[in-house]
Amino acid sequence: NMSNTQEGEQEHNKQEREEAEESHDDDESNDDEDDADDSEGGEVSSDDAEALADFEENDEDKAYKRMEEVLQRANDLIVSAEAKDFKDSEEISQAKNLFEEAIKINSSSVEGYIGLAYVAGIQTDFETSDSHLKTALSLESHDDRVEEVRRQIQDMKTGATPQQSKVTVANLIENNTLSARFAEVLSEIFATFDKNKDKSLNPTELDAFSKAVNGHPISKQTLRFLRENFTWGRSGLTEDGFFEFYVAQTIDDPEETWKDLGK
Repeated sequence: NMSNTQEGEQEHNKQEREEAEESHDDDESNDDEDDADDSEGGEVSSDDAEALADFEENDEDKAYKRMEEVLQRANDLIVSAEAKDFKDSEEISQAKNLFEEAIKINSSSVEGYIGLAYVAGIQTDFETSDSHLKTALSLESHDDRVEEVRRQIQDMKTGATPQQSKVTVANLIENNTLSARFAEVLSEIFATFDKNKDKSLNPTELDAFSKAVNGHPISKQTLRFLRENFTWGRSGLTEDGFFEFYVAQTIDDPEETWKDLGK
């Protein structure tokens, strides 16, 4: 009858509503779980990864820039102390602290260890100086700067300051240019090592020259220094660049030039 039918329909409708509500609750629960999964275990997007890489790279650049600034300040203090014949112990102490700071920024800072070696030499702590030089060489073998500082420290051991150990530039430099005789000698040396006669010394020829005058191969750092500071042609250091190098070296350290000429 209609009453039974109506009651049956009501019961059926009630059951459908309950099932619909349960289905809706299950969907919301699944959505919440998906959101949690996305939040907790989702992968970093490519944009986020690139931004992170940029941040890390910029941070490394900042550290390198900071180290360069620290080393420059330390070297400036050493130059100032040299001008005062190392009588200003405060400047020497400050320079030491800055070299140590550079090493804290970059434990592979060759310049930092060379600087500490030089300061230790000034303070007559030659054992520490030798230790720092050995560390510098372990980081960059055949570094010409290490041998230069070692020679200066050897002079300090004999009681001579870097200024006193330098010999006269007479007969080598006249008005900041090569004397005629010195230029002639350098031209002969240049021609001897210019094996392919292209009027320049390429890296292989410069390596042979370094072995002849320094006793070891030329370092990559020295090659870069020559390329950046003296006239460099298509294939190597030109004769003008060779002359420029010896003008600079002779003004700064004439004793080293005399050593080169004697080999």
